[in-house]
Amino acid sequence: MPVMNIEWYAKKKSTPLSPFELNNEGRGKALVLRYADCNLRCPLCYAASYAWKLSNVFEYETDQVLSNLKNLASEVGPTGKKVSWIRIQGGEPCLNLGRTLNTLAAAEYALKEVKSNKLSHSPTPRAVIQTNGVWFSSASQEEVNRVAARLEAAARSVEGRIIFEVSFKSPDDDTYLQPQAAGYRVLLDKVVRPAWESGADNVAVYPVAGLGPSIDFHNTLIVPIDPLRLPDEYPLFHKLTWSNPFRTLVDEFTSSVVQARAYADYRANPKTGGGKKIPLEELEPTRFQTSWMSRYSKPGYKGQPLLALLRKTSQELDRQWGALTRGPKGIIPERVTLLNSVPLSKDPQALLDKVNEMSEYFYPTHPSGHYPYL
Repeated sequence: MPVMNIEWYAKKKSTPLSPFELNNEGRGKALVLRYADCNLRCPLCYAASYAWKLSNVFEYETDQVLSNLKNLASEVGPTGKKVSWIRIQGGEPCLNLGRTLNTLAAAEYALKEVKSNKLSHSPTPRAVIQTNGVWFSSASQEEVNRVAARLEAAARSVEGRIIFEVSFKSPDDDTYLQPQAAGYRVLLDKVVRPAWESGADNVAVYPVAGLGPSIDFHNTLIVPIDPLRLPDEYPLFHKLTWSNPFRTLVDEFTSSVVQARAYADYRANPKTGGGKKIPLEELEPTRFQTSWMSRYSKPGYKGQPLLALLRKTSQELDRQWGALTRGPKGIIPERVTLLNSVPLSKDPQALLDKVNEMSEYFYPTHPSGHYPYL
């Protein structure tokens, strides 16, 4: 049962499902829960407006959040679509013990509602918990044990899968990497492995490269650069930017962890090369991403300078991004400012060659080709 009566969630239009929301993803509807507040301040965080401060957010009693899931069938039914997957994100869904336990309760309740009402698009519904993993690195053994027990109980009570997606934010910056890598290992060894040992093969955890270039080259207009490598231009998550902790956990996952029974779907995904590649969340100049990125071009932004993070790699950028700077009422100045602030790479082709090299270790995480295999 929930242990925290009050939680904070991203501000969304109130519906019978709130704070859950339904998005068009995959071949149906994604059931999404977005927490407010986070323990990291990552550059280019699309959730910064509600993850970095507890203003402009919704406060809900946890019991009400779970109770509103009873409205799922009536909300999904009229759309003519079924639920592709459940996704719990933030902010940070594993910010502390209470929120982590509530997150598992939300995953369990959502899976039960999807299954009992025959709303799943696939035979096996799945709930993906997107976490940075940091809290697990400082959690006490008693707290970890409580999470492990709650996960095992949830896994045994549902006909579906519960998956932790640990999104790494930098392969080289130890201020972010060390607690994330340590948290990932606690989550794997102290929470997920005990569930496997008890026979719960419907839980899994895997690493994700948190923000990289478009490695399938269908939209490679800008490339996130590892600012620690400047003035040389290395894409974030290029192998030459991996520190030993990140290299070790990737090697361990792709050589041994992914062989567990829980990853049969993952190994079957042709994009993973039999489980030898891990997902990479792509940065692309789409309308949505241009919108949230534009806030970093505004005066007074306190995060890492945009100039140190992005490089243009194509002379087509101005033409292709031109349409993205326009909204329903015309030009959006913040997007134009963003476009003008991104410098051209000193050697665009060399940078694209490095991006191409990344495809040996990663596959792109477009939802339709990613979540169905977890």
